[in-house]
Amino acid sequence: MMQRNKGKAFERKVAEAFRAVFPNVHRTLTQQRDSGEAPDIDAPGFWVEAKHYRRANIQKAYDQACEELKRHKVRRNFAGEPAVIPIAVTKDNRREPLVTLSLENFLHLLEEREKGRAYKAELGELGNKVADLQLTKTSIESHLAALDTYLDVVAPARTIEETRVDRMRRLVPQVEEPETDKGALLTVVAKPT
Repeated sequence: MMQRNKGKAFERKVAEAFRAVFPNVHRTLTQQRDSGEAPDIDAPGFWVEAKHYRRANIQKAYDQACEELKRHKVRRNFAGEPAVIPIAVTKDNRREPLVTLSLENFLHLLEEREKGRAYKAELGELGNKVADLQLTKTSIESHLAALDTYLDVVAPARTIEETRVDRMRRLVPQVEEPETDKGALLTVVAKPT
């Protein structure tokens, strides 16, 4: 009975440790685990068997995770492999817990981690570009507001068409001028003095 309580307490500690990464992790019910329908710890992407003994049999715990995963109907990825990685979390008395998984799965996790880092770096670069564009947009809006003020106060006699062409010339000098009769766009109304 004491061994069973020690095992349950260890499962709770493992579930708590997993919650740092996966907030919805929990221990599964004993009757589900006894039938092999569920892992000890329900964590996304992993079939977790947790064992705490005076001297834990790491290979046996890992084999149990693999066998139960094979019996259980789990989601498959595009390659037809299980989308869940079997792992064993074992602990000997007065020792730190160990996590056991296959070398293939370990390398897969490392590969995914590196892809995540590359993706994060790419997102950072895109974020910088968006920030630059936002600054450019803000700058253009500021210039347009100043130009509107200028047009309202200093040059009220200009036509709307002229202000549009003028704005384009000032803000985007590389844009070609529209192919229209410039004389029709640049009408100036003279004020009596």
